Amino acid sequence: MIVTCSSCSTRYAVDPESLGHNGRQVKCVRCGHQWFQEPAERSGAALSAAAATEPLGAPKLRRLPPERDSTAVAPAEAAPRRRGVAIGWSLLLVLVGILLAFGYLGRAEIVRAWPPAVKLYEKLGLDVAGDALAGDRVVAGLSLDNVSTERTDGIGGTVVWVRGDVVNRSETQRRVPPLQIELMDGDGNRVSTWTFTVEPAMLEPGATARFETSQRNVPDSATRLVIRAAP
Repeated sequence: MIVTCSSCSTRYAVDPESLGHNGRQVKCVRCGHQWFQEPAERSGAALSAAAATEPLGAPKLRRLPPERDSTAVAPAEAAPRRRGVAIGWSLLLVLVGILLAFGYLGRAEIVRAWPPAVKLYEKLGLDVAGDALAGDRVVAGLSLDNVSTERTDGIGGTVVWVRGDVVNRSETQRRVPPLQIELMDGDGNRVSTWTFTVEPAMLEPGATARFETSQRNVPDSATRLVIRAAP
């Protein structure tokens, strides 16, 4: 039979016959607590046999491993899992926040790399303000198409002509800002710059405005052209 110390809850396996017919005093070897242990309920025949063979020595107690207290252990096991889930959600929220911040603050760069994104920003009510219009990349819903250059001899030196189209690729009316042209040499040094306006200044969705502009006395070292919105 199994008996349990009421003081420290240590359990012991006890031979029922060692307790005799009337029970006896037992002692916990762990904490020293003593108590009177009643015998287990047995049939009349079994009790008579136990009484006839009752040992004179103290009952032998064999200590058993403590029972697993599921109510006490479960929360301890669940705590690391809860902390892991909380950390996972926190990291996810931080990542989402970073992506949203980049999507808002870097929207001009995103539109340059992926022009269709301008429609998404328009639906969200966000203006995609850019500081450059270069090549055929869209900035703020506008793009430059069919850009070409030509050098001619003019009075006092070389004249560079720049021609192209400004196209409104957005779904709303767009204002065409004044544009600035920079000419640079092979080392990236700016050798000439000027500003011009495009007519009409307002473009309906899908509309195109043709432009033509020139600059005199351009050094022959000019090899690269950049067009951006004028500051």
